[in-house]
Amino acid sequence: MATNTKHIDSKKYGKALTLKDRITIEDIIKNNRALNGSMIVTLNSISDILEKDPTTISKEVKARRTPIDKRQPNYKVMSQVCNTCVKKAKCEFKQNSNIQAYLCEYYEKYTCKHLLRFPWVCNGCHKRGHCTLSKSYYNPIPAHESYEYTLTDSRQGVYMTQKEFEKINEVISSGLKKKQSIEHILHSNNVPICVTTAYTYLHKGYFNANILDTHRIAYFKGLNGTKPQNSKILKNKKVGRHYEDFLDLLAKNPDLTYTQMDTVEGVKGGKVCLSLKIVKIQLQLYFIMNDKTAATVVNTLNTIQSIIGIENYKKIFGTILTDNGSEFTDIDGIMYDPENGELRTDLYFCHPQCSGEKGSCERTHELFRYIIPKGSSLNDFNQNDFNKITSHVNSLKRKSTDYSTPIELFYAFFGREILDKLNISLIEPNSVILSPELLK
Repeated sequence: MATNTKHIDSKKYGKALTLKDRITIEDIIKNNRALNGSMIVTLNSISDILEKDPTTISKEVKARRTPIDKRQPNYKVMSQVCNTCVKKAKCEFKQNSNIQAYLCEYYEKYTCKHLLRFPWVCNGCHKRGHCTLSKSYYNPIPAHESYEYTLTDSRQGVYMTQKEFEKINEVISSGLKKKQSIEHILHSNNVPICVTTAYTYLHKGYFNANILDTHRIAYFKGLNGTKPQNSKILKNKKVGRHYEDFLDLLAKNPDLTYTQMDTVEGVKGGKVCLSLKIVKIQLQLYFIMNDKTAATVVNTLNTIQSIIGIENYKKIFGTILTDNGSEFTDIDGIMYDPENGELRTDLYFCHPQCSGEKGSCERTHELFRYIIPKGSSLNDFNQNDFNKITSHVNSLKRKSTDYSTPIELFYAFFGREILDKLNISLIEPNSVILSPELLK
């Protein structure tokens, strides 16, 4: 059985509107208006005639229509103003000659409904001759000229003076040499271009720096498969501490301040980094450990508590989410205060081999690796070095925090005292370094 399906040439369907198409649009709108101003034909009908998507036609008319306000009401004559007011039917001050119209606090200008929906313009409307409302018209020739100007102007290259560009080039290239992110550089120096434009200029070779000076584009690698391993934490100790239990807690307390905990290894058998990420403010703390054992993790947490005090410890580390590594098997040691045995931390565990469940912590490890590349030994570093890393990593402006630094957010939520005690400080934006040069 034959079907009456209209075939549309896909090649023609995807092309831009021509001047002939724009003239056709204007002609159809002009000659197909009812007496009340509404359209006799539908937008889909015009779409079928031109073989263009309806949204293309709608966006064209709305974007390139010309507003005209030739007959503005005399704002000193109340009757003229009331006729253009949305509230004229119910207003008790209507046409009150004792009130100066331009001072009326209830005035709200009325907009014709045909300008708020298809056809979006007044072309062909039978009421336009005596209508006092604001009008908009679609003229195909100026519309096409506007389109051609936009088309050529967008391909003109860098739209700024040579002096302005040299200044931007100096700021961005200098920041990239220090391994700062594009977002951090732009928002720390108020550079008047967007992130996308900066990357475009970088790819085209406009800057002194090149694409290899960026971290993520140059060095990002796909995730490799990992070998499955058995959980080393006894199941009976994890009752009520599974990831599902953590999600339930988070659902009941959406503003909960919690920390993601992990370790970062250097070489096997050497020193290890304990990583603690305060997710709410995106601040990540790094502490060096002599080995990757459960006892060392507990001792490190106890040291942190002794430095900042138990009350501050509970505020920041009152809830911790971690993985199933063997270094986190001393659940009681992590959860309870060694001095009085009171609960200091609620501890929860991700599913085995599901590092994405604490992805915020994992993502910031990438910043750590910019400074100490993967495979490098941590044996030559001490806590002072890690404090310097923590300060620089957390002084990086980020889109996820509306371009505030994690340290600035920490100051806002918890004050300066805690980070001062941990010897962590805010670094000036142009002094942030995320490369091995930091520790040399």
